[in-house]
Amino acid sequence: MVSKKLRINNCPVILSDRSEAQGVEGSAVTLRIALNTAVAKRYPCVARGLKKPGQAFTEVQVKKGSVQFAKVPYQKLKAKQKELFNFQKIAALLADYGYNCIKLADDWQGADFLAYHIDGETTLKVQLKSRLTINKKYRGNGKDIWIAFSHQHEWYVVEHDDLIEKVAMHTVWLSSDSWKIKGEYSSTSINPKLLASLEESKRGPVYGADFFEDQERAHPAKST
Repeated sequence: MVSKKLRINNCPVILSDRSEAQGVEGSAVTLRIALNTAVAKRYPCVARGLKKPGQAFTEVQVKKGSVQFAKVPYQKLKAKQKELFNFQKIAALLADYGYNCIKLADDWQGADFLAYHIDGETTLKVQLKSRLTINKKYRGNGKDIWIAFSHQHEWYVVEHDDLIEKVAMHTVWLSSDSWKIKGEYSSTSINPKLLASLEESKRGPVYGADFFEDQERAHPAKST
């Protein structure tokens, strides 16, 4: 009797001469595995999802190799994974403008990442946000923080102090308790005049999924 060991659903399974490959399609091999009741009881994770765990044979697909290219739903990512996901997206966009982006482990001088230009002279300190955001801790004193955020499936990258000036001109946000007391204000609701003033800061479309959809559900837009 010829046997071969492998793991399915992270459980050990022995393929004997009663098991046979049913076919190969792409990177997956469909195996017809002898799976009796005893095996199902000993390794329930093998039988998980089967319509008939005690049947004589079951068919499963085993991937050849470990490389996978399945798209990942953004909503299923953990918080840190979402942050890295969003960084990779904005970094790809800024590459079109000659910037090489480097993610920082912590908020160094208020920045989530640095964007180095190919001219060898220009470096942007960028805060990546899920919505238009202003904060007193990013203001003035030569901090030169830039805010990157998405709105209506478009990326915007704007210098923070310029953003405050536009907000002061086109909204009443600086009169809010959030700004006066907490020193910050953010919103997914941007009025037409403010949005028009940000046109020059629009950098390109948000590709793929709506990255910040779940964050917007958790934090509804504030009134302008």
